[in-house]
Amino acid sequence: MDKLINTNLITEYITANRLTQKEFCKQCKIGLSQLYRIMRGENVMLTAVWKISKYMGVDLCQLFA
Repeated sequence: MDKLINTNLITEYITANRLTQKEFCKQCKIGLSQLYRIMRGENVMLTAVWKISKYMGVDLCQLFA
């Protein structure tokens, strides 16, 4: 099954802004384990994805593949 979340967009954002995954999570106010689950394509809470989109400044729908 394909991933539902566009993890490439998240990875590109982290790289472009020279953040560690831990720093990114702190800024988004999500747990590091939530980010790991998103990156692996596992089920996550929609609120975590919403927090990421809000922090990155993108529409929520852009994070869905």
